[in-house]
Amino acid sequence: MQDIPLGLMLMDYLIGAAMYALLIRFILALVMPEHAKIIVMRMTVYVTDPLLKSSQAITPNFIIDRIKPIYLAWLIFIIRFYFIPIMLGYEIYGVSSLPLEGGIAHLMDQITGLMG
Repeated sequence: MQDIPLGLMLMDYLIGAAMYALLIRFILALVMPEHAKIIVMRMTVYVTDPLLKSSQAITPNFIIDRIKPIYLAWLIFIIRFYFIPIMLGYEIYGVSSLPLEGGIAHLMDQITGLMG
């Protein structure tokens, strides 16, 4: 991760955060309505609604509204894992090679090192 430029890391963090927000919205929508008064659901809908509206042109019409967040999260993952590394010329050896997930894995290693 040391040889990845800062701008690329920030871009990946932003795109990764959007991907995880869409994933959280999909999971929450399985157990509660989208317009629930719970703050986590309201914040998730507030953050992801612009993403879902702006992606209508690339989302197939046969995908129902309740699964559009997981479809878009999958699409973002594919772009992050395959296309961005090809375009920018860096190697990906696994999901933990992505800047956001690599940072999370490193943090988890530090936390478990402190606990054990």
